[in-house]
Amino acid sequence: MKLPKIPTAVLIIGAYLFLSKKKAGDGPWQPLTATAAVATGSPDVIFSAPQNLPAGTKLVFDSAQPGIVYKLKMGVTALTATLDKPFSGTSNTASRVSVAA
Repeated sequence: MKLPKIPTAVLIIGAYLFLSKKKAGDGPWQPLTATAAVATGSPDVIFSAPQNLPAGTKLVFDSAQPGIVYKLKMGVTALTATLDKPFSGTSNTASRVSVAA
């Protein structure tokens, strides 16, 4: 059986898209023990348990918008946090959260 020739650019783009869609716990991403409430258009995050994360921490809301990285605008030592930009995914009251490298 002869396979069709696929342009190199298509293979590279396909590999990039496949590899860039990480899930919680994959590679350098570490899931938090808490979940988070996020709302479309709002930079506010409410965690289900207190967190201690420095400003600039990169977060991925795995249940609400997998693969998209957000940063904390300020450090958080409690239940609430603020993102550096409004959340653009689907609102979710208990999204799994991972810290991205």
